[in-house]
Amino acid sequence: MKKIISCCGAVCSDCKSYPDNCGGCESIHGKAEWINYVGIDVCPIFKCCRTEKEFYSCSKCNDLPCNNYYLYKNPSLTDEEYNQAIDKAVAVLKENIDK
Repeated sequence: MKKIISCCGAVCSDCKSYPDNCGGCESIHGKAEWINYVGIDVCPIFKCCRTEKEFYSCSKCNDLPCNNYYLYKNPSLTDEEYNQAIDKAVAVLKENIDK
């Protein structure tokens, strides 16, 4: 399967919800399933990156990882797991910056 990476660096194609319940943030326009649990309509990272700054990914942003990465924690993860996920996402973005 082709690796699908969201603008924040999450690897959509590695997610248990992909592709049956979620086609990846690009195809669902940042409306990931976890947003329903925190009372917002679109992921703040997706909104900032794709809508406001019009970047393809956060790898182009000088503030990576910005406060948007820490605003809304995926409720299914512990704080430690969430921080590790952010570190992994940033590493993915840095590895794929020119791809």
